[in-house]
Amino acid sequence: MSFEGYVQRICRHGHYDEIDVYAWDGKDTCRECGAKFAWSHTVDQTNDEGVPFPVRKISDAVVETCECCGRGGETAPAIYEIPNGDVEAAFLALARGVSPDTVLSSTNRAIPEARKLWAQHCAGKLASKMAEHIDKFVIEASLGLTVDEMKEDLSDVGVDVDRMVDECVRIVADMEAKQ
Repeated sequence: MSFEGYVQRICRHGHYDEIDVYAWDGKDTCRECGAKFAWSHTVDQTNDEGVPFPVRKISDAVVETCECCGRGGETAPAIYEIPNGDVEAAFLALARGVSPDTVLSSTNRAIPEARKLWAQHCAGKLASKMAEHIDKFVIEASLGLTVDEMKEDLSDVGVDVDRMVDECVRIVADMEAKQ
C-alpha cells in the first residue's frame, strides 16, 4: 500500500506552506524567505483519515496594484502563528479518538484550546458532509432529543457520527460547566 498525503509547514517567520509528500524536493527551507521551518505536520490521506492541523492566520497577504497600468500582485505573504506543541498534541489525540489527558496533564491549559479546535474541525467536517442536516441537528439538540436519537437520525450520512457527536456534546458540557 502506498502513502498519500501532504505536509503543512510554517517557517520561523510565519510563512505557511503545504507540499505533497511526493513533490517534496528534500529542502527544509521556506520558499518565501529561505528560513528553516519551525513547525510541520504530516497529513496522511492514504485512507481519507488524515486530519490537517487548523493553522491560525495572523495577517493577510499584502497585495498592491499599480495605479497606472493596473498590474500588481502579492508583495508580502500572509503570516501564520506557529502552533503550540501542547495544543497540537491534544488536538491530534482528539483526532485519534482518545482523551487529550493521555498525552498531557489534565490541568494543561492547552487542552481547552485543542478541544475548541477539534470542535471547529468536527463542525467543518459535519458541515461539508451534511450541510442539509445541520439545521435539523441544532433544532433536535435544542428540542432536547437524546444523543442516541440524534445519532440514529444522522446515521445515513456516512461519517463517524458517534465520535463527532460525543465530542461536541462533551465540549458543550465543558463550556456549560464553566459558565
